[in-house]
Amino acid sequence: MRLNTQAKMADVAKCLRNNLGDEATLVQLPAKNQIEIRIGQSAASGEYLYAYLISLTAQADGTALELRKTDTWFPQLTPAELEAEVKACARS
Repeated sequence: MRLNTQAKMADVAKCLRNNLGDEATLVQLPAKNQIEIRIGQSAASGEYLYAYLISLTAQADGTALELRKTDTWFPQLTPAELEAEVKACARS
C-alpha cells in the first residue's frame, strides 16, 4: 500500500510509534529524510522476525508512506488493522 499525506514525516512517525507500541521499532535511515518503522517479534531461535515495514519519506508537500508485509505470521496486528492505523496517522 502506498499513500501520500500533507502531514509532516515526524508527526506521522510519532503517531505510528505511539499507536503501535513495543512491537514497532523506528529507524532513521542514512538516506536523507527517510524513516522506516519495523514491526515484528522475536522467534524461538532468538532471531527477530519482521512482519511489516513502513517506509516514510519526507516530501516538499508532506510525507510519502509505503507499507510492506513479509510472510512472517504476526497475530497481534492484522494487515487491515495496520492499514487503518497508517491511514489514521496520515490524516493527523
